[in-house]
Amino acid sequence: MKPSTSNVSPLLLLVLLSSCASELKKRCQSTNWFEYGESVALSGKRLSSENFISQCKKEDVEVDEAQVDVGFKAGMGRYCTADGATETGRKGDVFNADLCDAASVSSLKKEYQQGVLSYCEPDNGYEQGALGRTYKNVCPKNVEGAFLKQYKKGKRVYIAGIIASKEEEIRDAQDAADQAARSESRLRGQLTALIAAQTIARARSSNPEVDSSLDSERSTLESRIYSESSRRSQKESEVARLRAEIRELRVQLGATTVDSM
Repeated sequence: MKPSTSNVSPLLLLVLLSSCASELKKRCQSTNWFEYGESVALSGKRLSSENFISQCKKEDVEVDEAQVDVGFKAGMGRYCTADGATETGRKGDVFNADLCDAASVSSLKKEYQQGVLSYCEPDNGYEQGALGRTYKNVCPKNVEGAFLKQYKKGKRVYIAGIIASKEEEIRDAQDAADQAARSESRLRGQLTALIAAQTIARARSSNPEVDSSLDSERSTLESRIYSESSRRSQKESEVARLRAEIRELRVQLGATTVDSM
């Protein structure tokens, strides 16, 4: 007998949700809390702006908040130095002066701007775009035009690569969907022939063993048909999702033309 989708779908949803929760829990359990705190500070953020810790607590993972705090202070100590400010600029990140001592902010901003000028070199713009990195509007207006021209060229290469990869995924998914459809059609033919044979057998004589065997074979075929039908539907949905993603990427690609600056 064909399995009920009303029973399968909620179970599948539960499995998927459990899988997501499990992955988060594993990530929380493997986190070095000192390094986490340090990385938050080095990104110019405050711990209160992050929700990772609260997510981990919801997963019943013990968070070493003392280590988080020590790590954050260590990161802030590096962030609020001349080298730290310069490095932030070289990465094209926004410098958060609020993390640093007010007396040093003026000199740190000068160091940061030196790093920004290095980041805003046109050649680096192409590299940043080709790596798919986000431009955070940090370049001064007098150099931004040249930077963005190269950045958008690189970004086009990056987006085109993603599109090509997704088109390959579509071909693979469509092949799998077609294969499942052929298998489903073949199995339905076998089921039709089996039902006809079972009808004839029942008309000729009443043999419980034969009838039971045919019922079992029929149930197996119906289960296989359902499995192939589900696989086909899954792959067709995957194809539809990928095509929608490609349409969005093509919009992004259009926005990276030099004329769109």
